[in-house]
Amino acid sequence: MSVTNQQEFQQKLDRDLSEIKKIQIEMQKLMQAKQALAEKKHENELVQSEFNLMDETAVVFKLVGPILAKQDVAEAKSNVEKRLEYLEKEIARVSTLMKDFEKKMEDKRLSIMKIQESYKKAVAMAQAQAQSPTPNQKVI
Repeated sequence: MSVTNQQEFQQKLDRDLSEIKKIQIEMQKLMQAKQALAEKKHENELVQSEFNLMDETAVVFKLVGPILAKQDVAEAKSNVEKRLEYLEKEIARVSTLMKDFEKKMEDKRLSIMKIQESYKKAVAMAQAQAQSPTPNQKVI
């Protein structure tokens, strides 16, 4: 097996390994984002459950900068429901992205396995050729 072939195999492996590392970094970022979204969703679910316990005559305040502003209960409930819908959609979107990245990572792992198999076959063929006698050599 020539040095050039070995370098080609090594370059392919290095390229796939660096892509796997990039995918893993992106997966980690997505996992953190999903966790943050889940926490926000949980907080909003708690707020929604508190709104469900209140009657329509209750007074709700909204923090706007350093000021507490009075807000209509129905409007506040509606805002929380919309926020929950948005968070659920975002969690679903991030989950889909994570599945896509997992598939890409699995594809790269398979690619690396194929490269390793090709390399093993090439080494075996080179060894077999080195051990077999050439037509000009006599076997004693």
